[in-house]
Amino acid sequence: MSSRSEASSCRERVFSRKSTGPKVSTVSTIVLGLAWMASGVILSGCDKIQIPGVGAPVATPAPPAPTPAAAPPVAQVAPQEVAPPAAPMDVAKVDAKAKVKAFKELLSTNRHSLEDKDFLSVTESPEGLEEFEAISIPGARITDAALATFSKFPRLTSIDISLTQVTSAGLDVVKDMPLLESLSLNQTSINDRAIEAIAKHPSLKELRLAKTAITDEGLALLDTLENLEVLEISYTGLTGAGFEKFKGNKKLRVLLANHSSIQPGAFKFLRGVPMEELDLDETHGANDIAMQTIGNMKKLKKVKLEFCSGISDLGMAKFSGMKDLEYLSLRNVTNVSGRGLQNLKVCKKLKTLNVTGTRVNERDIQILQTAIGPGLRIER
Repeated sequence: MSSRSEASSCRERVFSRKSTGPKVSTVSTIVLGLAWMASGVILSGCDKIQIPGVGAPVATPAPPAPTPAAAPPVAQVAPQEVAPPAAPMDVAKVDAKAKVKAFKELLSTNRHSLEDKDFLSVTESPEGLEEFEAISIPGARITDAALATFSKFPRLTSIDISLTQVTSAGLDVVKDMPLLESLSLNQTSINDRAIEAIAKHPSLKELRLAKTAITDEGLALLDTLENLEVLEISYTGLTGAGFEKFKGNKKLRVLLANHSSIQPGAFKFLRGVPMEELDLDETHGANDIAMQTIGNMKKLKKVKLEFCSGISDLGMAKFSGMKDLEYLSLRNVTNVSGRGLQNLKVCKKLKTLNVTGTRVNERDIQILQTAIGPGLRIER
């Protein structure tokens, strides 16, 4: 059967069929179909959908693409500086600083406990050694091993190693300390061998050699120290013969020679030396003869003559020329009386006078006090 015949037959069956329900049902069906068909036309171009009871699927429209939202404004972030990577820690330098700090602590609080190992440790590195300008360790338990490290302190100007175990051989190190100005070796075992090394140090201004084995030959070597201002030779066997070399010295200001064996004639070698302080306590060579020279030291400000029993009123007459004298101790100079004391009336700058143990009486003191004035303090 052809397609056209089948369609015609179908129409005939549809319209000729007697319905059991009301006719409105057929009309409603037709209207509903037409409505669906119309919706298919309206929704053309949309996705195809299947309508129940009505022909082919119909396309439904695609939803409109959303309008893209405006991008939020981008905050301007200032560029940040990036710190350079930290330098690696120098462990050796940190360790050296710790050693220097500990060494300083010992110097200030317990210097007598210092030993060779302390100096050998702190000088392993040059770090921080320039901070030391003075090392004062009298009585420390050091030897030449520690002394050899002193040249590693580049700014060292003052050294006090009295009462230590250093020897003359160890003093060769001073030649490598060009800034050294003060050296104290009191009560050490050094002798003339050490003086040979010390005498080559032109910048030295202060030298202390009390209770050492230095001799007059060694003393004579010190004439090369043209800048020497302070010399201590107390408690030595020196007779003063070595002073002959000092005749041209123009800077020696202080001579500490108490308890020494200096002879009266040796003082003549110091004539012309600009001496300001002289300590001759218990030096038997300090007598009336010596006073002939000492009295001509016009720049003397401080003189100590305690227990010098060889000085009498005759020797005191030489004080009449010491107009700059500020301090004089005649303690236990038993041959000095009020008569000799009156020679001090011209010493208008005199501030302290000790006459304990002399033959000076109260009346003599009052006369002198009146002559000089209330600025004079007399100990008796």
